[in-house]
Amino acid sequence: MLSKKIDTLRKHSEQLNKYTAGLLDSDGYIGIHFKKNSNGRYSSYLQMAICQTDTTILHQLCKAYRLGTVYADRWTLNNKESHILLGRIGKHLRIKATHSDNILWLLSELKGWSVASKDDLTEYIRCSRLNSRWRKEPKHLAWAWMAGYFDGDGHYRVRIGRKRTYSNGSTAITNELKLFVGSADYDAFILNHLHRIHGGSIGTRKDGCRFWQLSLGRNSRTKALRFLKQLRKYALIPKKVAAIEQMIAFHTTRRD
Repeated sequence: MLSKKIDTLRKHSEQLNKYTAGLLDSDGYIGIHFKKNSNGRYSSYLQMAICQTDTTILHQLCKAYRLGTVYADRWTLNNKESHILLGRIGKHLRIKATHSDNILWLLSELKGWSVASKDDLTEYIRCSRLNSRWRKEPKHLAWAWMAGYFDGDGHYRVRIGRKRTYSNGSTAITNELKLFVGSADYDAFILNHLHRIHGGSIGTRKDGCRFWQLSLGRNSRTKALRFLKQLRKYALIPKKVAAIEQMIAFHTTRRD
């Protein structure tokens, strides 16, 4: 099922690139690997990776792009492979867009050189990531990108037919269908965009993590179905796809 869906996206390669960019924006890493030479100095190489507990998607993307290697829960790409993949998905990055530009600029400046210390460069990379933004805010985020981003940082809460007891002793059968997307504070601009375009609300957890939540239940049936059906076209992680399907089924089979 998953491999067939990826094959379908490959026929529309930019959709697969947008999905992968979304997954990289959520669970990925773009940085520089410093390799110590025999003379004690450091050479610099581009390195990218995506981590996911559902390793099936990592193996499928590795196979689809014919790049990198999957170790445990990490799809890792070496210098050459990272340049190839970034060349394909770089224009679709949103959260790590300017960070990827900064990394490529730094590598171009270091080309042909080795450095005695990597400390200042490591600090530059860290600051670049913390201050990363999109190159230009889009009017709308692509559905394929959102599917990849939600596959990484999203959580679909589906609670149907749940018995709830209130403080006065009364009970009721309730349904809860929501999408939650978490983000570090320095990436919260993406949540603000989602909130402005799709509604919902933004909050902060006790650990300081920001989150956006969107109700996809009975009171927003028309909007929810349109939203979920678009995500279903591109979502690839089986657990997330199953939750989307369950939500759609709730809306299409319910009886008033």
